[in-house]
This record gives sequence, structure tokens and C-alpha cells, in this order.
Amino acid sequence: MRFGLTTDFRNLPGSGKSSAQVYAETLDLFAWAETLGFGAAYVFEHHFTDDDYMSSPMVAATAIAARTKQMRVGPDIAILPLYDPVRVAEDGAVLDLISNGRLDFGVGLGYRPEEYAGYGLDIKRKGSRANEALEIIRRLWQGETVSFHGKHFAIDHAKLSPRPVQQPNPPIWVGGFSQAAARRAARYGDGYIGPLTRGMYDMYLSEVKAAGKDPARARVIGGDLWLIVSEDPGRTFAECAPNLLYWFNAYSRWFAGSDTSPWPHLENTDQILSLGLATIVTPEDAVKHIQARTADVPVELFTMMLMPPGAPINSVQTSLELFANKVMPTFSSFHTVSQLLRVNDESALRSATDAFGVIPVNGSVMSGPAHASTICSTHRNFMNGRRTPNATPLQRQALRATVGYLYLGDLLWTGLRTSRTVLRRVRRPFRRFMCLPSNLPQGSHHPSPQTAGYPTWRSIGTGMRARRQRWRQRSARSPKEKNKR
Repeated sequence: MRFGLTTDFRNLPGSGKSSAQVYAETLDLFAWAETLGFGAAYVFEHHFTDDDYMSSPMVAATAIAARTKQMRVGPDIAILPLYDPVRVAEDGAVLDLISNGRLDFGVGLGYRPEEYAGYGLDIKRKGSRANEALEIIRRLWQGETVSFHGKHFAIDHAKLSPRPVQQPNPPIWVGGFSQAAARRAARYGDGYIGPLTRGMYDMYLSEVKAAGKDPARARVIGGDLWLIVSEDPGRTFAECAPNLLYWFNAYSRWFAGSDTSPWPHLENTDQILSLGLATIVTPEDAVKHIQARTADVPVELFTMMLMPPGAPINSVQTSLELFANKVMPTFSSFHTVSQLLRVNDESALRSATDAFGVIPVNGSVMSGPAHASTICSTHRNFMNGRRTPNATPLQRQALRATVGYLYLGDLLWTGLRTSRTVLRRVRRPFRRFMCLPSNLPQGSHHPSPQTAGYPTWRSIGTGMRARRQRWRQRSARSPKEKNKR
């Protein structure tokens, strides 16, 4: 399981900082977080606010992409009904090119009437408008020449150029809190992004099945808005509680009169913890919390907020570094490989990886000193995607790396453990070439490189210097002496 960070670039009123400074600090934090191992950077969207909330997430994601090398980037979420689908498809394609195939396109509908009024749109038609936009965007990204005449959009002979790096299209993640959102994600999206609740996940799976798709391949991104790791949770909460109170109540004012209300207006900071709106815990408790949250909902990316608005940068860095060093390692390695390769028996995968020469294939384990030809064939199939026709580019990239290492490990295991004769034949000319002593007893065991006669860095350097010295001496001879030799 990977971990990602989300942000809204919000500038707390009275912070004493300009929005340009807040934006620059946020970009610096994302670039630094990538070095810690965080795998995604996502951006929220809202309009017409009094705290400079991010209003153009695609532009912000492009700026993050330019500062990073590996992180997935994109909106979480873009309020899709406010966009022209052809324009956003072009922007997304350019972002995917700039990031070299790292765009995750998260979309939702929004809920604030003033945002739709500001764009001259009817909020009651946001659902059907989003459905049409999703169909158009996907077709454009997949290279079609699109002619579309619906209730909201009329397009003739539109063909995208340039096209995105990810094929057939960058993944489209649809978010929301309702049955309609789950249905939209199943029909028009590549996955669901939103709250980690079993009820929402079950709704999404049922809609995936109703859409004629395989529920086993359903993809989910989600997490906790505010999961903060600290060695002293009480002190950390006291420091950031006013910032969190501002953040929650800013949203609660927006929820008034809308069709969305995840939490009420908060009267004091104690309600943040009593209502379970934020989790500020030690690294050990954070591990348990994430395991409990993901036990029933198998997410491939766990997301959380980058920082409360107006929080000191040094405290944010301390928390992120603590999370990266003491929480993330628990969920890396075997958990990630078993999820990507769909191997359900983690103990079998662990034994396979420890022994080398074992490759998980379609949920089963191929073990033992496998023949090189079989391993090579399996490796080629994985590299070419034959065994994973529906895998995402990220999954294929992980498969290539994982299977490639296991493939090399199998070759080493087979060669070193099954053919002493081959090893002896390789060692002798190598020692002669490097001017090393041939004092290795035939068929003996080798307690150490120094006593066994294996090459060491010192002996290799000595041999190379001896060869160079002999070459200089021979070069200094006259042509007649060379011919005599």
C-alpha cells in the first residue's frame, strides 16, 4: 500500500504570510515529501473563497509534477461540471506528458450553489453534465475523433493532440458520498476515490457488478483527512487545534443549504477528537489505526492531508518524517507486492521471496529451483503484459521491477547452488586474468573470500596494477625483443 498527501493551498487569515509564500512552501513540502517515500500529491478545488483556496488544481498539479520525479499527481477532486470537457482533456494530456505518465484524474460534482452560480450553471443538472463530460474526456484520451451531441455539450470532430502518455488513458477516479457517486464511478471511472467506509465500498462493488465489470478488479483510493503522527500527541493537538477548528468550520459553513453534510459546526476544539474528525497518535497507534481502516476496504493508496492551514512548517516536517520512518515501512514490501500481484497468501509470498527463484503467478506460487527457460518465459510474459492484460501502468511497472529482481535471483540461486563444476571453470580463468593465486582446493567449502581464494577488492586492485605494470614493461621493449617473445 502506498501513501499520498492532499492539500488545498489554503492561507489562514491573519497568518502574516502572502498566498505566494504559502503556495511556494507547499510546493517545497511536496518535493521534500517525495524523498521520504510518499507516492502521490493531490490537490483540492473550491472557488470564490476568502482564504485563497486552490481554484485551479490542474495548474497546481502541473507545478508539483515539475518539482517531483515519481509522485502521482492530480486533482482530488476537480469539480468536473464546471469544466469544458475538451479543454480539461487537453490540459490533462499536457499534464500527463509533463509528468511522464503520472496523472491521476480525480473528479467530483461539488456542492456549493455559489460556485455554480459564479460559472452561470444550474447546480441541479450537475450529475448529467458530469456524466457527459466523463464520456467525452475518456474518448478523447483514447485517441478517438469525437462527435458528441448531448444535453449539455455539442462537439464535432474533436481529436486530441498531443495525447497523454498513459494508455489507453490516465486513470479517472470518481468521488462522492452517495449511491449516485458509486454508480458514476463504476460506469464512467477507473476507480473510486473517497471515504474509507465499508458501506460506501459495498455500494461501489455492487455498482461495478451491475455495470458488467469484475468486482475483483475494483480500485479504491481513500484514507483519513487528518491523520497526524507525533511522539507527543497531546502537545501536537494543542498546537494545531485552532488551525483544525478553522478548517472544519469553514467547510461546515459551506455545507449549510447543500446536499452534503459530513460534520456539523464545531463549538470548540474538543469536538474535533470527540467526533473522530482528526486522529493524532503515536506511530505505533497510527499503524494499528491504518490497519483497522483498511481491513475491510482494500485501498491501493492511503491519503491524508499535508498540513493544517497556517501550521508551522517545521512541525509539519517532523510529523511527515516520523510517519515515513516509523509507519510507512510496515505497509511496504510484501504488502505492496502481494496486492499488485494478487497473491492472497502473504506467508507463501514471504517464503517465496526469502528463498529466491519464486514468482507469484495469477494468485499461485511457482517455487523450487525452476528451470531457467520457464523463468525466462514467465518473465517475458510479465514484461509484455500477457499475464496482466487489464493491469494499470503502475501495476505493470511494479511487476517489471518485482519479477525482474526475482528472475535475477532465480538465476543466481540456480547457478550458485546446482553447478560447482561451472563455478570452478569460471573461477580459474578469472583468477588467472586478475593475477590471483590459484590455491583453492578442488571441491572444498569456502569459509571466506580471503581463505578460499575468491577475488576481493584488494586482490582485484593488486591484479590490475600487476597487469598494467607488465604492459608498460612490454611496451618499453624494442620490436626485436617483442618478436623473440
